[in-house]
Amino acid sequence: MNEPEAAERSLDLLWAVADRAPRGSRPKLSVERIVRTAIDIADAEGLEALSMQRVAREFGYTTMSLYRYVPGKAQLVDVMADVACGSPPDMSEVTGGWRAEVERWVEELWEVYRRHNWLVRIQIKNPPIGPNQLAWFETLLRSLSETGLGYEDMAALAMFVSSAVRDLARFSTDLVPMGLGYAKVLENIVETDRFPTLAALLSAGGPAAEAGSGDSAVKPVVHFGVARLLDGIERQVGLAGHGPAGPGS
Repeated sequence: MNEPEAAERSLDLLWAVADRAPRGSRPKLSVERIVRTAIDIADAEGLEALSMQRVAREFGYTTMSLYRYVPGKAQLVDVMADVACGSPPDMSEVTGGWRAEVERWVEELWEVYRRHNWLVRIQIKNPPIGPNQLAWFETLLRSLSETGLGYEDMAALAMFVSSAVRDLARFSTDLVPMGLGYAKVLENIVETDRFPTLAALLSAGGPAAEAGSGDSAVKPVVHFGVARLLDGIERQVGLAGHGPAGPGS
């Protein structure tokens, strides 16, 4: 199956109107059950543990039985990713305007990656095409439309924010503790004349010098980066005197 055919099969599964079993099949299996079971496996054991055979074994079926519902592992993973994302946050009760909504969106997306950290291991081959992924994209764009940016700039900003959150979430899953701690390790190897700024950072202490691992180390970086990015957007649209984006933007 070539890439266009594979993408088309994924699209069919993602936007299936009804999840009906094929005629003559045993009712225990369905696309929804297969996908949910696959998500459970990935959550517990990682994406590398996932295979069509592994999923079939959970149901006590042969691997070939699954192919009556899902064409292959690639399509299964596509649907898993969309289902695992779930629905985007409801912005109707968020106060503080577009900036608070974007920050809420980032926070909720981070939590999705924290619950399903295998999502950051999936190779991105297409822009969002699934119903949940498009709903997340729509929610972010709707908030950004209140900035007054044109549609092209809105799309670029949305892509940058979502990619940054995803990449930093992956970084957080890759970080591991370093025994005595990063600061202690650096104290033994950082020479003041060679790394003067880094040495000053270590001397100053605080959270930056005590970089740890995982969520606690990277999440503050996400908040800081997004906040500074939004500072810049606020300044840009303020200087330009933009209103909400419109069809002619």
